[in-house]
Amino acid sequence: MREMYTQELTQLGNQLSRMAHQVSRAINRASKALEEGDIALAEQTIDADERIDDLAHTIDAMCVDLLALQAPVARDLRLIVTGLRMTGTLERMGDLSRNIAVVARQNANFNALPDEIVDVVNRMGEHARAVGADMDHLMENPNTELANKIQAEDDQMDDLHVQLHRLLLDPAMNLQPVQIMNLTLVGRYYERFGDQATNVGRNIIYLIEGDMYLND
Repeated sequence: MREMYTQELTQLGNQLSRMAHQVSRAINRASKALEEGDIALAEQTIDADERIDDLAHTIDAMCVDLLALQAPVARDLRLIVTGLRMTGTLERMGDLSRNIAVVARQNANFNALPDEIVDVVNRMGEHARAVGADMDHLMENPNTELANKIQAEDDQMDDLHVQLHRLLLDPAMNLQPVQIMNLTLVGRYYERFGDQATNVGRNIIYLIEGDMYLND
């Protein structure tokens, strides 16, 4: 019985790692689709979001069953609580990636924008991809150093978001209303992706050290 319980906990950790990996792939694809005007890649990202949602439901069910049947304590309990909290966070990150892909699908002429705006949006995409990769590694090898790094680097994304907002308000950019709207959305999606990544880092700190916090 105990061996089966241990296997179930291991499977839970593996499923969380799998979900993080899928989210990392999603933000990579979404950012690339936006930068390159790749409609087919945008469609792939949008379609893949359903698999992320399905995995979230599977993990939630696993966590509920473990709580109901095993009465876990100490670190085992923290792992299950982390699983329940993490699925919501990762699912939102998948949704944000999907939203970026939707904008990419609608705006294949992204590179026709002013260079200053393209540069900031591309840097936001690069940062989001780096955060996604760090999160993927963190789920494979939970450790406080990388968890704290992810949280600390969120300020960079916030700064880029502020830069983009200022550019969108600059009349010299000569943007159309629909461009302003779409770029405002993209900036917000990237910024929220970074915020959710910090929650992943905090969840891992909780798993390792037991320090509770509230998700943003």
